[in-house]
Amino acid sequence: DALPILPVLQQIDVPAAWRASRGKGVTVAVLDTGVDGSVPDLAGQVTTGQDYAAGVDPPGYQLPRKHGTYIASLIAGHGRGPGDTMGVIGVAPEARILSVRVIPDDTEPGLAAYERKPKYADAIGEGIYYAVKHGAEVINMSLSAQQPSADLRAAIAYAIAHNRVVVASAGNGGTTSAFAPYLYPASFPGVIAVAAVV
Repeated sequence: DALPILPVLQQIDVPAAWRASRGKGVTVAVLDTGVDGSVPDLAGQVTTGQDYAAGVDPPGYQLPRKHGTYIASLIAGHGRGPGDTMGVIGVAPEARILSVRVIPDDTEPGLAAYERKPKYADAIGEGIYYAVKHGAEVINMSLSAQQPSADLRAAIAYAIAHNRVVVASAGNGGTTSAFAPYLYPASFPGVIAVAAVV
């Protein structure tokens, strides 16, 4: 109960949510670039699952896992230092993270190959099926594309049919024009589309 209340958490009314739950007993699948479970703010909370972007980078390349770690920290960071009062406090600091790598970070040498090779075309959909089958109650995808696919739609429908909460990014372009484009998987029915807080 001594977790600090930061302005951004107040802005999205997290203190009110914490009165109901801080995520204890909930597993959130983070379908992203991978999560570094050794960072102090996530220590003890991360299980590493399947890697559907495996082989995209040269042998021996050390994955940065930057974006996925950042997103996992926003979800379930529990802080660090004395009494966990420093570092990142997430929206659900008692939740567990299931990391499922479905995309490379923008800085990875294999990014172009990932976007070109057919073997990675349904990596996100495969990650959704994996998350459902491995007990994730919430599936988070802070990623998006302008073109939907039938395979991704089917995977989303599968998750929803299994009573999973599915959350996806509405993108970062809504403030640069009068109309933000439809992005997927956020625009599929049943998905909670999340925009940025500024």
